[in-house]
Amino acid sequence: MSLPTIWLSTTIGDICTKVTDGSHNPPKATDSGLPMLSAKNIHHGLIDFDEEHRLIPNDEFEVENKRTQIAKDDVLLTIVGALGRTAVVQSDIPRFTLQRSVAVLRPLIDPRYFRYCLESPSFQKQIVDNAKGTAQKGVYLKTLKSLEINIAPLAEQQLIADKLDNLLSQVESIKARLERILEILKELRQSVLAAAVSRKLTDLESSWEEKKLKDCFDCIDGDRGPNYPKKDDYLNEGYCLFLSTKNVREFGFDFKELVFISREKDLQLRKGKLERGDIVITTRGTLGYVASYDDSVPFDEIRINSGMLILRKKNKEFVNDFFKILIASPVFQRLISLRQTGSAQPQLPAGILKDFNLAFPCVEEQVKIVNKVKVIFTSIDLMEQQVQSALNRVNNLTQSILAKAFRGELTAEWRKANPDLISGENSVEALLKRIKAELESAKSATKRGRGKA
Repeated sequence: MSLPTIWLSTTIGDICTKVTDGSHNPPKATDSGLPMLSAKNIHHGLIDFDEEHRLIPNDEFEVENKRTQIAKDDVLLTIVGALGRTAVVQSDIPRFTLQRSVAVLRPLIDPRYFRYCLESPSFQKQIVDNAKGTAQKGVYLKTLKSLEINIAPLAEQQLIADKLDNLLSQVESIKARLERILEILKELRQSVLAAAVSRKLTDLESSWEEKKLKDCFDCIDGDRGPNYPKKDDYLNEGYCLFLSTKNVREFGFDFKELVFISREKDLQLRKGKLERGDIVITTRGTLGYVASYDDSVPFDEIRINSGMLILRKKNKEFVNDFFKILIASPVFQRLISLRQTGSAQPQLPAGILKDFNLAFPCVEEQVKIVNKVKVIFTSIDLMEQQVQSALNRVNNLTQSILAKAFRGELTAEWRKANPDLISGENSVEALLKRIKAELESAKSATKRGRGKA
């Protein structure tokens, strides 16, 4: 659908009295002072002061604030890194300034309409298409000023903003409920795992043994010697899968991203080769993710990298899936969090892991527990898929509503009923003429001020 004939397209630079960004050389952070925000503080249409941000001394704040001078109804737009997030400045928030990742725009149209216009699919595409850079993409202010938006008459702008406030708040409410359901399902999984290892899932009255992990498993590290594979040794396909921590998730393998090594490199390594029936546990970075190398895994040659350990059963009758449940359970994960080392990168050394106590039943009950957990998890997985599908549709709905709004579809009937509010002095042509005069007046005042100086 084309734009309504009474709407016009213009550029950001032609309707804003201010288009600037934050500090390109921010002062050092201090323990007290005034806030200097960045792109991570702008999301979901809000300015988030709870998110981590820099405090700068009051005197340096005043210097930096000369650049941004943020005021009520200014519209913020993230222009570096996380592109295209917006917020309207309200009157009841603390003073703050910005780093260069956020632009300050002062529109001479309805600020809520302008903010939603920046969120629309057509404008978001312009942002992405015009971003430059390699490590972190960004949009230059000169380019930003030239980007186009569609302008409706002022009365229609206010109506569109009201409609979008109402519709998108309903969408956000639905989205929040669906996200909460996903959290509940995750909590339910944890409850099932906790019940599975605390003798609550079966009616068998067998006694449970308690042994140290090292008495049940051999803990096998990867080869960390001089032949350890380097990036130059990595292949997109090859003889042996070189397992990364990315491949071991919370409760199983994920083979979306694969790295291989050659047969020659494999033969140079001494330790860390998986055998069918082994269990893998991550021991660096994200700790305690667990997977079983069983017959369902489609790779015959696998070696682990240095971020995990192989647990090789001493009793071959032990049921892998039961010990996966045990390791993934809140009981075992709590042990990990208490005993882990390192701060920047958490680690679970083999020497510590070996002394963890494991409580487990006979093989017959292990099988029963695994079967019950599988039945329950299958139901949870199905519910999760349905909720995630609904959430994806809701996320798409936001963009669909914005697209309709800025094609004029949400207000088509209103335009037919209110011709006097979209014509003559109320037309877009008249509005843009007033904006142009105001911008020229502001430029003249600036030049006069410079001349006096």
